[in-house]
Amino acid sequence: MNALHAFALSGAVLTAAVPTAIAAPVFSIALIGGVGYSEQNAPVDHETHLRRLLADINAAPVAFVVHNGDAGHPQEMCTDPALVRRHAQFAAMQRPLIFTPGDNEWFACRDERDHRLARVRELFFGTDQSLGAPPIKLLRQSAEGGTYAKYSENARWQMGDVTFLTIHVVGGGNNGGRPEAVERDRANRAWMTASFAAAKAAGSRAVMLFTRANVFPNGGVGFGYTEQFFEVLFNETVKFGGPVVLVEGDDNRFLIDKPMRDSRERVLENLTRVQTFGTPDHHWIEAIVDTDNPNVFEFRARVVKANLAP
Repeated sequence: MNALHAFALSGAVLTAAVPTAIAAPVFSIALIGGVGYSEQNAPVDHETHLRRLLADINAAPVAFVVHNGDAGHPQEMCTDPALVRRHAQFAAMQRPLIFTPGDNEWFACRDERDHRLARVRELFFGTDQSLGAPPIKLLRQSAEGGTYAKYSENARWQMGDVTFLTIHVVGGGNNGGRPEAVERDRANRAWMTASFAAAKAAGSRAVMLFTRANVFPNGGVGFGYTEQFFEVLFNETVKFGGPVVLVEGDDNRFLIDKPMRDSRERVLENLTRVQTFGTPDHHWIEAIVDTDNPNVFEFRARVVKANLAP
């Protein structure tokens, strides 16, 4: 858990169309997801663990937090009271917090999927700002109107020399094969392509993407449902040339690796995958950005000691 991973980034800044937050030359961000899975007769009080985790982040000098989905167990998250409570916890953070949905917030809700997805969008993505304080202004895909007007969960922002974006891909099959998933995948691919184009045109230093699902061929999302998404990610990463980081977390297991390979099975060096901690491990990952250092991006596991198993 104390492993340290670093790699170099290079480039410049994004266009003025993307909301920009002022950053110090060196800043950190917190990466979390898949926490707070409280359920009846659970051996561990995960709500207490989640409160400790959020308090630990609030005490750290991080510029913002990204939660990559699964904000609790579907037994709870499929109900309004639990969803509203979690939203209130995120909104009360003393750091800006950006959220992208997981399957536990809507897809796991079975016959209520459409209703729950609409509720998540209404509750979490109704403004052009992040949760937490002070909020960060976000550019949402829905702001463009037209075909993708309802995809308010897909957001983009910039801090320092790094462009960040959320893309709504969830685990558990991603609602694959259904019209909703086909339409959302089309929107996701369009958002990713547009984001890379904006970053490339402006000479952005790096791109960091956030999803819930493991979209790689050996992932649990069902690769047939994300194959086109994966192809766009591969092609855009190659064209971009600079470092690309994909943060996902559906496996709930801390991991940093380079899993993408080309047709000759050679590692695509400029893409790094980061998997966040998840239940039962209520810890976080710190990503440190230092624009004056050749190794600009550095990842550290931040263990919440009070949450360690006895």
